[in-house]
Amino acid sequence: MKITSVIKFPWKYKWATLSIAILLLYCFYMAYLAEIQMKESICQGRLYQWGKALESYYYSHCPYPDFRDSEGKALLSWRVVLLPLDSKKFRYDEPWNSEYNTAVIHQIEKGKGYYDNFICNFLKGSNTNAAFVALTGEGTAWTEINEGRKRHDECKDMILILETPNPKNHWAEPGDDVTPEEVIEFFTAYKNRKKNFFSPKKHFPNRFYTAGNGLGSFDDIENVEELKRRLVIQDHRDADD
Repeated sequence: MKITSVIKFPWKYKWATLSIAILLLYCFYMAYLAEIQMKESICQGRLYQWGKALESYYYSHCPYPDFRDSEGKALLSWRVVLLPLDSKKFRYDEPWNSEYNTAVIHQIEKGKGYYDNFICNFLKGSNTNAAFVALTGEGTAWTEINEGRKRHDECKDMILILETPNPKNHWAEPGDDVTPEEVIEFFTAYKNRKKNFFSPKKHFPNRFYTAGNGLGSFDDIENVEELKRRLVIQDHRDADD
């Protein structure tokens, strides 16, 4: 005859075990939120750092950095010249991926220098793709200033650089500037993002740096019309109307 022994687990211990499990889950969840918040703070600080560096460059050199060949083709990203010391090693009259500049890039990345401040590692893209891009195009502060039609102090509150949801270019590579239309798409996607209990603070790029007033966020903007006033200078909006 087979005898089966069953050990009964007192209810008070079951409730204690359940309570401990819930407490652990809560602790893990709060740790997850803290990690997301920390990463967002890092990205926000980096954006502010490069926004201030861009303004300092303007007041020292005027206008914003722009490296092109005789045919107008972009050679290097504006980000390169904002590197405190390493930028002096680049040849500004050569493409970013020339043999010489490529060697400089490898040297900088090997040393884990300032370049990583252009990166937000929890965004999609490799560890060398830039998270921050310039807003350019007709009527934008960047373009109007660089073409000599406006001064920096005439473009207060206009967006200069911002986070991109899809970092696609190497930090030294030009060509990843965004247009007002693309920023409106970013804004719309951010406002329509899904929120739920498990990812209430999932990072979705929404910050920008403005001329004169520093950091801003899509959270501070109510609608597309209000956003447009930060994208295109009044003169051009009036002309379009």
